[in-house]
Amino acid sequence: MSTPIPSRNPYFGDLHVHTAWSLDAYVMAALNGPDEAFRFAKGEPTHSSLMNTEESRLQRPLDFSAVTDHAEWLGESGVIMDEVYKPQDPEVRKRLATYRSARVIREDGRAGDFSAMVEIMFSGMIDPDPKRVNFGPADRVAYGAKTLWRRMVEIANKHDDPGRFTALIGFEWTPTPNGVNLHRVVIFRGDDVPDLPLSNYEAIRPEQLWEWLETAGGGPGNVVAITHNANASGGAMFNPRYSDGRELDAEYARRRALWEPLTEVHQIKGNSETSPAVSPGDDFAGFEQLETNVKLGEMSFGTAAGQRVWSTVRGGLQEGLRQQEKVGVNPFQAGFTGGGDDHSGQPGDTEADDYAGSHGMLDDACDLRLHGTVEGGLSVALLNPGGLTGIWADENTRGSLFDALRRRETFCTSGVRLVPRLFAGWDFTDDDTRDVAAAGYSRGVPMGSELAARPRDAKASTLLVHAAKDAAGANLDRIQVVKCWTRRGMLFEKIYDVAASGGRVPDPVCGALPPVGSTVDINRATYTNDIGATELSAAWTDLDFDPSVPCVYYARILEIPTPRWSTYDAVRHRQPLTTAVPAAVQQRAWTSPVWYTPGEQDRAAAPEPREDIFTVARLAERGILPMGDEEIRQVTAGRTVRTVNLVTGQAATLHYSRDGKRTVAGLSDRPLVTPYEIRDGRRIETTVLGDAFSVALFSVDGRILGAREDEAGFVNWEAIPQ
Repeated sequence: MSTPIPSRNPYFGDLHVHTAWSLDAYVMAALNGPDEAFRFAKGEPTHSSLMNTEESRLQRPLDFSAVTDHAEWLGESGVIMDEVYKPQDPEVRKRLATYRSARVIREDGRAGDFSAMVEIMFSGMIDPDPKRVNFGPADRVAYGAKTLWRRMVEIANKHDDPGRFTALIGFEWTPTPNGVNLHRVVIFRGDDVPDLPLSNYEAIRPEQLWEWLETAGGGPGNVVAITHNANASGGAMFNPRYSDGRELDAEYARRRALWEPLTEVHQIKGNSETSPAVSPGDDFAGFEQLETNVKLGEMSFGTAAGQRVWSTVRGGLQEGLRQQEKVGVNPFQAGFTGGGDDHSGQPGDTEADDYAGSHGMLDDACDLRLHGTVEGGLSVALLNPGGLTGIWADENTRGSLFDALRRRETFCTSGVRLVPRLFAGWDFTDDDTRDVAAAGYSRGVPMGSELAARPRDAKASTLLVHAAKDAAGANLDRIQVVKCWTRRGMLFEKIYDVAASGGRVPDPVCGALPPVGSTVDINRATYTNDIGATELSAAWTDLDFDPSVPCVYYARILEIPTPRWSTYDAVRHRQPLTTAVPAAVQQRAWTSPVWYTPGEQDRAAAPEPREDIFTVARLAERGILPMGDEEIRQVTAGRTVRTVNLVTGQAATLHYSRDGKRTVAGLSDRPLVTPYEIRDGRRIETTVLGDAFSVALFSVDGRILGAREDEAGFVNWEAIPQ
């Protein structure tokens, strides 16, 4: 009997929502609690804050939503909201009065208390050793936490309506040590949940979260964690190390892949897919970038420095392949979701043409949204309405949606509701675009999956992609396939335009696809669908396919240009446009990836590496150890060195001054100057991305060879002193 073809449907929702029951939202004068949030998701109107006179209502209700209030301060929120509670301790009475007054509209017509929010963030998030602020006896705080959590579960159960609307139960675990974002959203399959969610006060490392998910959380069949805001992680989100700094091993990789099979690509606080610095060859890498360095007291929040590759989802996919090459397991095999991180209890409020803010007192008026700043100088206009999660599931129920999350059959959008599909196989043809689902499920694997082993007669992988426009939105510009792979510890990517509207095809010489054009009138905040397509499809064969090389693919779908939310907002309120952001954008969607791993047959058939390319381990077997400080100094300090990559052939000229400056020529249109330091037998350098790395040098048969620390133990470089 043949296996029936699944008849899955796309469902849209928001898995990252905060309400006034999150203490940071409470002191920002957010209006809605979990009950109001679920009602909003179902289509009822509300207001984002106590002062906001603009009514918000979804033009189309969501299919599902979660409320994921911060586990940190849940008990404090319970104490504050319990107006009957009158503590005897004068310090606690004063603090409660301060926090409760944030909910009172003052004579100036405003409410909220940013200083209280900063105190909260330091105590529960920013401090590497978080300690609770005094809100009264510990048992009273614990009682408040259990009371609120029990009510959150009850409210979600009340709103859950199988087949029509799914209310998921979850929370956010929110450690941000020294401003480094390590946040995870935790989603449960049903209402079999622990007595309390896990907070940063009990667990400050991801490994501790995973242990809790296995025990108290009920295991992988009951709970899943979603990483988010890699763009604000300072490189920590996809850093291939344990929390204590040890390099990861196969056990770490297996646990990470099990407990965190999803990552949030887009949300209010920016896009994490990639960045122009990480992907300079990607013409669309600059979408909704938000690399922040917001000062909160003496701490900084954001990606001011650090490993920027590891601060992007694309970089995480690449690093996952590199670690798979190194330890045998891919730790970052993550599907894609989108979310709001809304702090006003308005799930899915991502419609650009009537966006009315998402952070209470910080953006509940047009002048604040367009011209205001968050403490530290970050322009509020750099924020955006957030993203949505799309799920391909058999039905709109908790169990079915959770199963789809687990198998990563998900996609992310920048807030629009365009519908993408992606299947990978070995024999798709153009005829299969007539019924993508039938061909995809019967002869391939859907987004989020691992590609089956290559048949002997298959020369290359094929992808079947399709996208339908948002029924109430803009036409489509193009479908792109993003491919990432690794070779000898080096990371590579390439972008292919596989389908485009208007009969456009890539230039045969440079490969660039002509722009779709624009119908946007920024002065009226309008556009027309006179260009673009309602649907796009392609059966694409990877002509660059190497069966011996692991790789990962995902699809990115672009709409035609439309006014950005800030343009709609300015025109609607008759205010001048802000120059801090573009007036128009191309909204988009990203499918979860598919992964290819060579089978034993293809690994065995891989071409033998050149004899002059080594590994650190192989050199050590020959008794060749890294050069010492003095040896390195003799071939670098005050000298010019020609470097050649032994894998790609790329060459550059470097000059090492005696005062610690390194000048690089040949990597860009102008020389680049970075500091270097010779230390402990290694030269510590800073790349053009601002990312620190080290190179160990080896003297091998009269040659000087180099191994970058972040290239999985391969010796990929030769240095030739001039």
